[in-house]
Amino acid sequence: MKKVASILVVLGILLSMSVQAVFAAQQGTLELIEARNDRGGGVIFIFRFSPNDFTRSSFKDGRVYFEDSSLKLNCNITDETEGVLQCTTSRAAAGKNVRINLAGFYFNASVPLRNGSGGGSANSETCYNVYDLFENPQGASWEAFDVHCPGSSPNVGDTLPDFPDPWGGNRDYDFRDESPSGCFGAVTEDAYYAQCGF
Repeated sequence: MKKVASILVVLGILLSMSVQAVFAAQQGTLELIEARNDRGGGVIFIFRFSPNDFTRSSFKDGRVYFEDSSLKLNCNITDETEGVLQCTTSRAAAGKNVRINLAGFYFNASVPLRNGSGGGSANSETCYNVYDLFENPQGASWEAFDVHCPGSSPNVGDTLPDFPDPWGGNRDYDFRDESPSGCFGAVTEDAYYAQCGF
């Protein structure tokens, strides 16, 4: 009897996922156009979407899956008129075949390994996540809320001054290879982090 109940539960979940995808498809179009792994940055996915059918909140809670891992997807609309969305995730996805769940849509992608080390070519644009501390039920944690493309490879300690923060103000963010120590949870990613200290 337990086996039959388990099978029914699995079928129910699969049916609800397919219904969710159908409803999402009726909302508009979302297309994955590029998966890349920028040198000195993170794993980036570029999407094109129908601008009239989505809001910024539509792209919250995206996830990237591979093997037994599930990673958060941090998305930022880079062109509202043309419908261009850039999402980043951890470098742990580098070199993996991944499945992306975003706004009720599912995509398969192959993430390239990073090419070499050092700065990219003059024509390439390398982008980095910008992190700040967010309150949550467990306390506070680092979360990427935006992406910054400086045009050249920054050095550890470089400051991004007066960058718009998530609360409508401006603050300075420092480029680091990991989050500042002593400021709650640890993130190991080349990124810009809010200045914090005790």
